[in-house]
Amino acid sequence: TVVFLAHANNHAFFEEVFQRNLKSSPSFQSQLGIRGPDYGKWDDFSDDERLRRDSLNRQDLERLRTEFSYDQLSGKMQVSYRIFEEQQETALRDFPWRFHNYAFHTQSNPATQFVSFMQNIHLVNSVADAEAYISRLNALALAYGQFIDRINESARRGIVPTSFSFDPVIADAHNILKGTPFDDSGKDSAILADFRAKVEKLGVPDAEKQRLLDAGIAAMRGPMKHGTLAI
Repeated sequence: TVVFLAHANNHAFFEEVFQRNLKSSPSFQSQLGIRGPDYGKWDDFSDDERLRRDSLNRQDLERLRTEFSYDQLSGKMQVSYRIFEEQQETALRDFPWRFHNYAFHTQSNPATQFVSFMQNIHLVNSVADAEAYISRLNALALAYGQFIDRINESARRGIVPTSFSFDPVIADAHNILKGTPFDDSGKDSAILADFRAKVEKLGVPDAEKQRLLDAGIAAMRGPMKHGTLAI
């Protein structure tokens, strides 16, 4: 009975931590196919949020070690215990060096990752989904700004990506703004083509589709363009 209770309580603890972290990550929610109230939001990429999560990691590790007796756990739960412990220890050990990674490189570009997310992850099966898409476009200026803050802080500490990374990263960022509604080429940009295709599949009146497209275009010309140019 003691072992069973330890197993149940341990499982509940892991589930509590998972659900808490899931709630704070709209992006992860979308990757799991969850379309709730956070579907139109981005994660908080600020350092304040990273500090908050670091504090929670410390609390989680302390709870693990004080609330559960490793020897009373089943073999499977002991494995879960050790994996969780190792993950938390690694996160805490790495945290002081969070600004020491390259902020961007040819395989990781903050200017393009959001657009890729919208194209590949954000599904539109309803008007609400389309409005969430627009909401995320409008929130891009803040998200880009938080990444810029991190890039600047890394640079202040002397951590700057290799010189050969700059040109392709900048070129990719500029490519995001090629096509309608960013220029007069007459050809849809990748993001507008994606949004248009998704809206066109909705079973709603044409007037409603046009309303959504107009709102999306306004967000692209405004917050999205300004945020991308800031990179």
